[in-house]
Amino acid sequence: MPRSPLCRNFILCACLVARGAVAPALDLVALRMPPLPVGSVETEPLAHDRLGPPAEGDLLIVAQANDVEPTRFSAQRHVAQDPHGDTYYVTWTDSGVWFKHWDSALELWSATSSPGADLVSAFAPSIVATTGGAAMLFTGSDDGQEFDLCFSSYDRNALSWTDPVRLGAADGVHTAYGALVKGDADGWLAVGVEGDGAPSVVSFVSADDGATWTRSTVALQVNDTWLLPTAAHDPATGDLYVAYQNTATGPEGLDLVIQRSSDRGSTWSAPQVVAEGGPRHQNVAPSLVVDHDRMVHLVYQANLAEEVDGGLVGLAQTGPLGVPWYARGRFVDEEWWAEGAPQPLASRADLAALPDSCGLSPDTTNVATDTLSQFPQLGIYRGVGGDRLHACVSQPYIAVPGGGAWELCGTWQVFVQTLDRRLGDTRFSARRQVSRITEIEAEAGRSALYAGLGHEIDARDPGMIWGEANAALPPAEVLFSRPESVGIDGDTPSTVRSTPNRLHSAAPNPFNPRTRISFDLQTAGDARLTIHDLSGRALRTLIDGRCGAGRHQATWDGRGDGGVSVASGVYLYRLETEHGVVTRRMLLVK
Repeated sequence: MPRSPLCRNFILCACLVARGAVAPALDLVALRMPPLPVGSVETEPLAHDRLGPPAEGDLLIVAQANDVEPTRFSAQRHVAQDPHGDTYYVTWTDSGVWFKHWDSALELWSATSSPGADLVSAFAPSIVATTGGAAMLFTGSDDGQEFDLCFSSYDRNALSWTDPVRLGAADGVHTAYGALVKGDADGWLAVGVEGDGAPSVVSFVSADDGATWTRSTVALQVNDTWLLPTAAHDPATGDLYVAYQNTATGPEGLDLVIQRSSDRGSTWSAPQVVAEGGPRHQNVAPSLVVDHDRMVHLVYQANLAEEVDGGLVGLAQTGPLGVPWYARGRFVDEEWWAEGAPQPLASRADLAALPDSCGLSPDTTNVATDTLSQFPQLGIYRGVGGDRLHACVSQPYIAVPGGGAWELCGTWQVFVQTLDRRLGDTRFSARRQVSRITEIEAEAGRSALYAGLGHEIDARDPGMIWGEANAALPPAEVLFSRPESVGIDGDTPSTVRSTPNRLHSAAPNPFNPRTRISFDLQTAGDARLTIHDLSGRALRTLIDGRCGAGRHQATWDGRGDGGVSVASGVYLYRLETEHGVVTRRMLLVK
């Protein structure tokens, strides 16, 4: 198996976020809880028998009981959205690579499938939506010894995958940890890591929808500490971009560098430094997009490593933890990167203004006093009037270092931020929390891990995916949500509309033998929650009476009012209040 970075840090990742903590080398000393939830949001009106993408704000369980961290690496996109905005595709790792898509008609996830089911080993999937389906790049092996990047495409109508195409250059040379980007028409760009030790960053370009691939070398002898190259495509010019970390300016830290190809990957520019590293500032795990103005936007992580005798403990011990940063710039001529000054993704002024219920206060000037993160990701919505960027990250509410240790205020949650180019924004908005780990769950050690979103966002809001686990150890669940936010209505900014009540998706869905159904009431009132078959016949009444304002939850065990189990199939759950009726679907699979 290739050494970089999976073999070195599998055990490290498993213990990375135990009880909201970081790797043992950081010696976390405390976990304190902030007020929950963080902030408040409005939602869109309820609708009868709605079709289309998952509703804003729902938390959907995609998969359960995964044996490894299911969404670990930032370079790989674990969620994608079709060009019409109706279907989401998700992928994750659990002793192989797995896949589901959202069925808009049934309002539930499809059956699980895998393009690598016939391989001995498969991991690190990267998913991109296509017309009528999706495509996936992943690392696979026939024998568990030699690993290669593999490409496969999925037909949503046929519910089938093509046989994986191997992209590697030579026998005995590993290629791994790839990122996949859609180019023009039938074009694809894949980037990855080739070789062990001081490996190369390589690219593979296909002009025939993945049938054949042309390899080129982007960079030789790259520092392989958490080496996860990522890529982007400029749809206006066809230029390709690759970003990764390396020791470009010296051995004392990891720099974030970028290269461009103006000839469809045949040749690459010299590496240009986006953010210079140094002691306690190692720039790793970039995620990038290109906007309408050929401006390249990147989010990345400035890892914080302790100094020992003038050196660094190193990321192999401290793990993938650091402060999320944002940078932007563009190539002028062929090999000149003109950039703005990198800045924290979350402004320290915003962090300092958070309620100080934990007794922790972020410093407004010290670069090391901020909130920890895990691999921030960046996606772009391309509107006619301008572009809108979305960034997501797993973070605690506040993290404050001191004396080689960290104190965390709250457990790890998933947050999203936006930057609207149409409005002239130069900074990302304040964070909005997406995950909903309660204080009780947090005290029991539950954390949200490795958040991700799609590269190209084609509807109003991004679909997001992450893992949740207790004490950061398997088994882990895969969760999905479209965050409640200020959406995009056509090509002009719009505000979201409010509704008094909301019926959430059943979780899990599909289910066996039971599922949870929850709904929110803005004000107290009468509510009736019932289960029906597809003909509309009532099977079970779960709630019927006066309910207070707030969240309510009921469990259905697949039985009717008489206690008789129902058969496998699609069932309806219906909420009636003074504000109207809403019906949603769920699938019982025995």
